[in-house]
Amino acid sequence: MCKRTCPNADTNSSEAREPSPKRSRPDPSGESGSNPAAPSTSTDIAEPLSTDSPQLTSDQGSTQSGLSMKSYKLEATPMDSISENSYDKGGLPRIEPGKVLNDEYTVLRFLGRGTYSSIWLSKKNDSGEYNAIKVTKSAYKYRKAAKREIEVMIFVQKEVQHKNIVKYLGNFEILDNEMKHHALRLEVLGPSMEDVFDRSQPKFHPNVLKSMIRQVLEAVKYIHGINIVHMDIKPNNIMIVISEENIQEIANSENIIINNYRMDLTSANSKITVKLADFGIAFDKGLSVHHPRPTCTYRAPESFLTRTIDFPIDMWSMGCTIHKIVTRRSVLNCDQKEGHEQTHLPNMAETLGPILGALFPNSQRPEYNDYFGVKDCIDCGTPDVHENFVRAASKYLNQEDAQSFSEFMQLCLKYNPNERLTAAEALDHKFLSLNETDSVHENEIPPHPTEPSDGQPAASQTSSADGDTSIGKEPSTSCK
Repeated sequence: MCKRTCPNADTNSSEAREPSPKRSRPDPSGESGSNPAAPSTSTDIAEPLSTDSPQLTSDQGSTQSGLSMKSYKLEATPMDSISENSYDKGGLPRIEPGKVLNDEYTVLRFLGRGTYSSIWLSKKNDSGEYNAIKVTKSAYKYRKAAKREIEVMIFVQKEVQHKNIVKYLGNFEILDNEMKHHALRLEVLGPSMEDVFDRSQPKFHPNVLKSMIRQVLEAVKYIHGINIVHMDIKPNNIMIVISEENIQEIANSENIIINNYRMDLTSANSKITVKLADFGIAFDKGLSVHHPRPTCTYRAPESFLTRTIDFPIDMWSMGCTIHKIVTRRSVLNCDQKEGHEQTHLPNMAETLGPILGALFPNSQRPEYNDYFGVKDCIDCGTPDVHENFVRAASKYLNQEDAQSFSEFMQLCLKYNPNERLTAAEALDHKFLSLNETDSVHENEIPPHPTEPSDGQPAASQTSSADGDTSIGKEPSTSCK
């Protein structure tokens, strides 16, 4: 049990936790982030893939690895359906493959579902161009959110199309049963980093990890430079670029359940490009009466406690995202039960050390006015922040990288927003320096998975069903 007292709270501490087990076929009644696909993945060794494949392009440098080049086929299973109640009044329009939208886009296949939208692979009839079309629900609040996302996307790429931000191609409206829906046209991208970084998948080479992290930070640095706060940075909203040939293969596939992605996962000279997506709750820096609620697992403490919208919120999310990318475990977990917001901060204090209320004096939400108690602190003990981060990373990085990773995490996850790294500062941190020697452990390359005898795709190699556990200790109870 933790208490709301705190004699000394100078340092954060970390007790990183594993993510909840992923279902291979998610419940269609649940909600997810609104990236162009929400698949689970299984891995199979495929034919060798040249590093100069158009699918693997990046401006980041790399160091030659001693590992032999391997290519892996990722079998991604999109959400299998849209629940019937999603079509209720104010909900989604009915769309099926073969339907023509706006008299010019033929729908090819279902890609995924977001909080207020469904996403479809389509082909423009006159040019043959492939698009991912994101179609929103018709209720006013969802149409308002879609209009906001369109405005933000237009503004973000007004001066330049950043190479690490999803490309917005336009929008149109759909009238279905007298209900209006917005449709956003986006470039087609591959799986999200959440899909690829399941713990059962082979490890990425550390240089590839660092390159992808740097690319996302470059995108964050850019949007912060034009005064935009993304508010929902997480692995689900970071998408991997695939080649036009790969898109064509998916579009022409008769298997509507599986999307196959081909990419090199283990060599230091893999050049994978990633892009930041889903600007659905992005806002200008400042204060908001209607403060957006980011995904709890990646949400900064001030996003719970105040109505402030500022760049450090994104940098906290980046810290949590980078931790997930490197260790495949979440720093914090959230059960999403009713009232979970009142227990999440004590869980944060138990994991990252005591939280001082004095750090968040401005624009505090009324419901948190008396939250910190007389001593103005949430104190759940002081776990060893440095050692816990080192231990979490040591399974995937060499000791030097694990040490610098821990230092990097502590700077990203400072409770005081003013002390957190900026995107520009994070790009200069030594953790993101490329390795001169190979630091991939010898057991990185997994054995060839067993092929199923019935001709069906191999089952997803997802997390075990033993629940969330903390690194270095037994599962802990929530602070209350």
